Amino acid sequence: MSQDPQRWISYKALTELAGIDASERDQDGLFPEHAFEGLRQLGLVGKPPLQYVEVGCLLRVLAAIGRGNLSVARIYEGHVNALLLIHWYGTPSQRTHFATSATGGALFGVWNTDLPDNPVRMENGILQGAKSFASGADGLSCAVITAARPEGRQMLVVPVKGLSTDRSWWTPLGMRASGSHVVSFNSSVDVDFILGVPDDYIREPLFSAGIIRCAAVHVGGAHAVFDAALEHMKRTNRANDPHQQHRLGQMATEVAGGYAWLDYAAARWARLDKLPARDLRTYLRQPNPDGALASVGAAVTNGVWLPDEEVSTKVHHHN
Repeated sequence: MSQDPQRWISYKALTELAGIDASERDQDGLFPEHAFEGLRQLGLVGKPPLQYVEVGCLLRVLAAIGRGNLSVARIYEGHVNALLLIHWYGTPSQRTHFATSATGGALFGVWNTDLPDNPVRMENGILQGAKSFASGADGLSCAVITAARPEGRQMLVVPVKGLSTDRSWWTPLGMRASGSHVVSFNSSVDVDFILGVPDDYIREPLFSAGIIRCAAVHVGGAHAVFDAALEHMKRTNRANDPHQQHRLGQMATEVAGGYAWLDYAAARWARLDKLPARDLRTYLRQPNPDGALASVGAAVTNGVWLPDEEVSTKVHHHN
């Protein structure tokens, strides 16, 4: 993915591709294979992980896919996340092996959430327990999972085929096609699949910064809501009503603001090795959003971050 995907396909066309069979998959909950086959043909599955200079491109791709189908985007973001984790923490042989698998069309995911009464743990070389919200369980080749060890949470890359899957657990109102089932583990651990060292998964600043990708998906989802509202207003001949135009204008500016935040984050991604991730912790639907927002407030209070760092620095020097 070393080139801008706009050379291959427009973001609007990518949105349309992601939305293939969306209604049908929302009804039957099957894996959105047609959409992912299209992504494979575009080279968006098998390319090596994006480097920092291309993060803006990645965020726009995620937003475009989210605008077309949030289920597809949820699974695709997990695929990107898994490849990045392997790239950052894997051995050279692991990087080569799994990059070759991805080039061949294999899909990856990241499953971190444990089933509360049966968390995944790794003891004496045996992996036991279960993961909930295991998105893409019916279409992935491998998943990066975390397992509890005395030393911390250990990442492993495990093959998905043959795992025990409880599909009755996943009964949501929406995003059925994400297939976020419960998957159980009970097998010996292949040492070649151990990824990094304990607690690499939650190592900062990459852990908190990763929420940017999820935010990009949600910006695309917000854009889809705007698309639906605008289409409805036009179809019902209400788009010219000044009150409705006021609402549409507000929605449009909010969506545009979401994209602006993505661009803001992408511009600062290359500085992650120099920052404590203080300006990257608060995004849509972050786990513990209140705590994340409080951390940003603390950074503002302590004078270590302001909404426009460049302008703030200039004003400080002027005074």
